[in-house]
Amino acid sequence: MRWRRQHRHASPSGALAPSVSSAADGPPLSPEEQAVYDDFFREVFPSLMRHVIFLGASSEEAADAVQDALTDVLQHWRNVERPKAWCRIAAIHYYLRSDARLNDGVRKAQQDFRQRRSDDARSLGSEYEEWDFVIDFVDRHLKGAQRLVMALHIDGYEPQEIARELNKDPQTVRSHLRHARNKLAAALESEHPELALSSRGTHRGGM
Repeated sequence: MRWRRQHRHASPSGALAPSVSSAADGPPLSPEEQAVYDDFFREVFPSLMRHVIFLGASSEEAADAVQDALTDVLQHWRNVERPKAWCRIAAIHYYLRSDARLNDGVRKAQQDFRQRRSDDARSLGSEYEEWDFVIDFVDRHLKGAQRLVMALHIDGYEPQEIARELNKDPQTVRSHLRHARNKLAAALESEHPELALSSRGTHRGGM
């Protein structure tokens, strides 16, 4: 059953934090509890958006998935021990179940747009330092578990933390990360050799 949403609070990102008349775990949240949730919403919304976009979602798909996940965690706010991790997994599930995820026509159009942008050498200098460049590059070259693990890694998670969130063996996570890094390094060498050379020089202490 979907819970009724009475009103929402605006966040700096433009997203809206939900508020409900009752929670699944008991009586309505107190004003203090709602304030804590609102702060949590504003804190995690941008990183959750980045996380779902890394999985291949458009901005609209990511916003829908994240909004649904944050609404659901509100219903169980008193009992969820690790709400940020809970919301990450919930947002992934919402995105993967969404009808838009199965819309091959929309997905193909997005891929064509990314390809046209990557072919435009004039935009490379500015995009290399931009978040969009990273998202597009990872999205084009990594799939499945490698993309998911790399998304968490770029978002600041250590292999042990990733393993715990995804309920995977830490060694498996490290293996996914290693293969993902190798694949991205090879792609960077092939598509943007000048950037790959710069990256190697940095890792070698400028030599």
